[in-house]
Amino acid sequence: MHTIDFLMSHSVNGNTTYRNMEHLTETFVCEILDYLASLDKLPEKISFIGHSLGALLVRAAIAHPAMEPYHACLHSFLSFCGPHFGLINNPSKIVTTGLWIFLKWRKAESLTQLALRDDPDMRNSFIYKLSERDAMHHFHYILLVSSAQDHYAPYYSARLEPFPTSSSSSGRSDGRDSTVTLQNEMARNILEPISRNQKTKIIRYDIRVPTEGAGMPDNITGRLAHIAVIDSEIFLEKFMTVNVQYFV
Repeated sequence: MHTIDFLMSHSVNGNTTYRNMEHLTETFVCEILDYLASLDKLPEKISFIGHSLGALLVRAAIAHPAMEPYHACLHSFLSFCGPHFGLINNPSKIVTTGLWIFLKWRKAESLTQLALRDDPDMRNSFIYKLSERDAMHHFHYILLVSSAQDHYAPYYSARLEPFPTSSSSSGRSDGRDSTVTLQNEMARNILEPISRNQKTKIIRYDIRVPTEGAGMPDNITGRLAHIAVIDSEIFLEKFMTVNVQYFV
């Protein structure tokens, strides 16, 4: 019989998600540490589940210096549609245009950071810097859920994979190619430590969401697939039943 203690974060929610990710990380880490301190004894295994921006905040939290004493306890990380390389190289013009308009209308620091626009040099952006100090290699299992229908979290970003390059694009220096180079640098920063330690296993899941009866805006923008992984109780129940071995 396994006993599982479960913490659902309340520090990062709809009222705070537009704050900058440094603030969100600090708040999340404090919540984790307070919860661990309230337990009678330290858990043997600590696992995390994050959706969308939440998956990035999990990575930022475990890379925080205050979490280093718990690295030996890290067990599994389940990322549902997490944009691990931000929103660059998104094939959806609708989403990228919508994001540009939204950022013109409202100050949303976390979205600016997701777009890697928080610094003139993208290599100084929060997400790029996070890739340089990433701590996911301390997990035993990394489960990455993605969908080609999801345009909120670009496909290769959610899968933590380099963006495919072709010989036809070699030698070009337009904006798209520069962001492809940037994404592949971040992929290398994250994946090389995982490859070196040999204890971490990455499992990738590619899901397809039925679109029959779905609203046209959610279908076109890819929002349907982005939220379906947490909005469908049937999917969550079956997914966790099949993968329960990674959390016990």
